[in-house]
Amino acid sequence: MRSHGRSGRLIIFDAGGAGCGLGADGEGRRAGLDGRSRAANFRRVVADGEVGGGADGGNGAGSGEEGVFEKVAGEHAWGAGDARGDEGEGAFAEGFGAEDVLFSATPLVKPCTGCFGCWTRTPGVCVLRDRCTEMPRLMARCDTLALVSPLAYGGFSRAVKAVLDRAIGYVQPFFRTVENEMHHVPRYEDGFRLEAHFYGPSSGPEREVARRLVRANAINYYATSFDVRFHETLGEAKEALR
Repeated sequence: MRSHGRSGRLIIFDAGGAGCGLGADGEGRRAGLDGRSRAANFRRVVADGEVGGGADGGNGAGSGEEGVFEKVAGEHAWGAGDARGDEGEGAFAEGFGAEDVLFSATPLVKPCTGCFGCWTRTPGVCVLRDRCTEMPRLMARCDTLALVSPLAYGGFSRAVKAVLDRAIGYVQPFFRTVENEMHHVPRYEDGFRLEAHFYGPSSGPEREVARRLVRANAINYYATSFDVRFHETLGEAKEALR
């Protein structure tokens, strides 16, 4: 297994709301995850050069124009456009610590193709070239992975789920028994704390399904601990993280 010094938080967030309606400032947002206009408003960068050396020999961002939403030297690496963004990304990103790496799940990343190249051909690196190429390595460097998502039928939004699908290279293709269940062998030593912050309308059964899902995710990721919280709005989820 590979050893990485872990520090800081990786916060993967969907501020689009998937129709839940409230942005980080508490104001209404139009539903939907497409939001193409917002892509021009923000500058994308790879995480401080730490996640370099991808399969393409470059900085891990591939040939795409998008990279990881990040904060550098205490300032967010966002462009000078609308600081709030169409769906609240900019508003959500304000006020976090210098070691926090923020990754917006929207616009949607390319879906996992199921080729398993990140397990064998390019271990820990997705063969698709976009801003999600080295997500497993980002996860390997954080001591806390926080997932922020509207609650969708007891699970994550399709945007957050797409990011997690692209991160299957965080573990190895081999199996072993954990708590009488078959799970993948870990690729990296140690582990991170897993937090899930769901926001928006929810029912009791939905919350129970979400708790069970995150517990299963924690086992799959070999998390040191996990926590599941539910919030009325995205703004409340943000405050819980600060």
